[in-house]
Amino acid sequence: MSLSDSDSFQSAVEVLEVEEDEASSADAASFETAKTSRRPKSVSFTAEAPAFFRGRKTVAVAPGARGESEEDGVESQDESREQTAANIDTLLSNAIADSDDSLDGGAVARNTLANTRANSSPSRPVSRLQQRSHSQVRPPPAPAAPRLQSLDIFRGATILGMIVANYQIESVAWPILLHPPWIGLSLADLVFPSFLFIMGVAIPISMKSGKKSYQSILKRSLKLIAIGLLLNIPFSTIATFRFAGVLQRIGIVFWIVASAYKAIPSPNLFNFVFPSFLLGVWGLLTRVLVVPIANSSPFPDLPPCPAFHDPAFSYYEPPHCTAESYLDVSLFGRNHTYQNLPFDNEGTLSTLTSCITAIAGVVVGTSLQRAVQNDYSDGSWRMRLCFRLGMQSFGCLAVSGFFVICLGVPICKNLWTPSFVGVCLFFSIGVFGWMFWVVDGGSGTRRSVVVTDAEQSSLLGGTSSENVLAPYSSNAKVPLGFETLASCGRNPLALYIFSEVLVFALSAMGWYIPLFEFLFGWIQWGGLGSLLWSLLWALVVIAPFGVYLDSIKWYWRM
Repeated sequence: MSLSDSDSFQSAVEVLEVEEDEASSADAASFETAKTSRRPKSVSFTAEAPAFFRGRKTVAVAPGARGESEEDGVESQDESREQTAANIDTLLSNAIADSDDSLDGGAVARNTLANTRANSSPSRPVSRLQQRSHSQVRPPPAPAAPRLQSLDIFRGATILGMIVANYQIESVAWPILLHPPWIGLSLADLVFPSFLFIMGVAIPISMKSGKKSYQSILKRSLKLIAIGLLLNIPFSTIATFRFAGVLQRIGIVFWIVASAYKAIPSPNLFNFVFPSFLLGVWGLLTRVLVVPIANSSPFPDLPPCPAFHDPAFSYYEPPHCTAESYLDVSLFGRNHTYQNLPFDNEGTLSTLTSCITAIAGVVVGTSLQRAVQNDYSDGSWRMRLCFRLGMQSFGCLAVSGFFVICLGVPICKNLWTPSFVGVCLFFSIGVFGWMFWVVDGGSGTRRSVVVTDAEQSSLLGGTSSENVLAPYSSNAKVPLGFETLASCGRNPLALYIFSEVLVFALSAMGWYIPLFEFLFGWIQWGGLGSLLWSLLWALVVIAPFGVYLDSIKWYWRM
């Protein structure tokens, strides 16, 4: 290549660089003009975009046409880039033709032409709408933590069982569906302890985030107590107002157990030492508070209490000679107990051992923490958990037998004796373990599976071809009726209050007993009429109401 040819080639390259800079400046100006041309539709004006090169016609932007101005700007950029590429081809082709006599010069020119074409090839820029749509693309969210269906199902069965027990007609009901007068056990006695147990199961699950403070725990307890006191108003007067009740005990037990669960750092201290302390206090007060009423007549209308040396003496009966009776009457007064009895069904001393029932639920709930998290194992631990729940259930039954046989402590709900706690936990843990096996952990559920390639990208948002484990999930068909129980279990407080208000309204209007007599009073076979009456309210009125509240996603939370 001669010196003149080299000068010609260098001039061509310089011309190309100048024109490329001008094209870039023109592109920026066109976009700036398109941006400034956006005005409200109420303003009429015409903005003229500059010509990119000499001799080109100007582009008029329609008033208020935001999208059209962007498209015009993009088309103008495309045309300018195409014109730049054509000028580059022409200039460099002439330089190559002048330098064909030199192999090195021609090769350099051809390489320069190829590189320049590659760098200046027209490419359509991405519109702002496309950029916005790409910016909104996010990786798939992490799999949602599964909900423990067996927890809702057991809670729903408990609340409906409580309604069945409360709606019995005592004069004609079967004894097994009524609370025994003092010592003994019936199906009705198992309902309330089951509710305290399942409340304990929910405590570690609801507090796993660590956001619940002592103030929030106390606030929830006070709300429950206040609602319970309000429900007692229609059934009493000022002189006979009852301070204790079902919701009052639930609120007190929740405050004690939840606060202790948050305050005690060691699981062994909470699982063993704390309930042992409560049991020790209950046993001590049971014996100490009997001293003032032994060999005396605390109630003129009741027989006198036996002395310590009397063969008939017992720490657990008769009812008016127990520590529970002495403490309840001393704090509330006999006029403010349930039906003016010398004790209260949800009295003071029995609240201590009621806390042990909830603590047992907390122990079970702690072992279920993994069930409400994304489980990437094979799920076999769930079967082992069901086996442990079964063993714990029979262990509670053995403890109850020890208290009855070896220590002579009777099974009594009103006193909430340790033997009563053991029998109720045998029932509660056993039934809940069976429900967990059927719904959340049995052989009908799908184990975690290996997901690869495209499945991984769609399920977990990954791009690697490595094998991963998808979360454990349950696809077992829920047995018939469990869906209804689960719906009721998601709103137990609302259903309980609704049932209590309904009973009061029917009684106040004088319709409760006449309606029973009209529907089922003609059935003379045992307590079948009373059972059908209570099932009517539980399954035909209360349960559909719970399903409706669940369908509209309305839940009463404390």
